[in-house]
Amino acid sequence: MKKKQWEIIKKCADMQPVDPLPVSLIIDSPWMPGYLGISMIDYYTIPDVWLDANLKVESDFPEIIFLPGFWAEVGMCAEPSGFGCRTRLFHDRTPMVYPVIQKIRIWRYASMMPGIQ
Repeated sequence: MKKKQWEIIKKCADMQPVDPLPVSLIIDSPWMPGYLGISMIDYYTIPDVWLDANLKVESDFPEIIFLPGFWAEVGMCAEPSGFGCRTRLFHDRTPMVYPVIQKIRIWRYASMMPGIQ
């Protein structure tokens, strides 16, 4: 993100008028590989591919403010994998999480939470 773009974001957050009205989008993996004609698994696993992809998108759309900027992520799979869930990467779609526990039973605080057995 450029300094000028950051200043625009701060003005918007402070509800100050901005002209022209800025456009801001989330920049992340679900749309970038398809737009750039690269595989998702390459985007996630090859640092140079990831960097080039982000630079290309910023170059193609210089007037758009991308938030949060360059984002190193694997979709919503990173968090569950930290709890032992298996993650699978694919060539042509976003990653998938496979749960470790099929059914979770709340037992410790059940007596303090009405309606939970």
